[in-house]
Amino acid sequence: MTNTRIMKRTALTASVVAAAAVSLGILLPGAANTAPVQAKAGGKALFGRAWVAKEVVKGGERKPLAEGTRLVLRLRHGRQSDKARWSAGCNDFAARLEVDGKRLRFRQVVQTLMGCERKLERQDRWIARFLDSDPRWQRKAGRLTLRKGGDAITFKRRARAIEAVPVIHESVPVFVR
Repeated sequence: MTNTRIMKRTALTASVVAAAAVSLGILLPGAANTAPVQAKAGGKALFGRAWVAKEVVKGGERKPLAEGTRLVLRLRHGRQSDKARWSAGCNDFAARLEVDGKRLRFRQVVQTLMGCERKLERQDRWIARFLDSDPRWQRKAGRLTLRKGGDAITFKRRARAIEAVPVIHESVPVFVR
């Protein structure tokens, strides 16, 4: 086996192990061993809920999501850190979440690689980059708005959690940065 193939296989194995660890809330050796940032009183209302996007603003202009898709964001408390999961019609994403005052910090983002249509992949990339930008959050009247510069996503809280659709295909998680 060539060095390149060994390096690719090692990187893929590390990605799969890291993704499993993140989704199970396990800290890996060398990972920061810090307690999760405790959400202030307003931040606690973000967790244990499913949020469905109602409005997306890109560069100051309102933009619809790709036809036939919806963006669902789930936030939950974990044993070692808080977790975020989201999906917008193609890949599934997961991240460690920190509530830092009025900012949401999405860390160690992993995703599946489904190989969808370009418009869905572009939509996934934009959402992942937006969330990775440490957006400010505001919660008001059952709505959650995340904002960074001229971009924003406004979500409406679901009265009950949306059940995850079982994955019936194989997917390989990778790190997004």
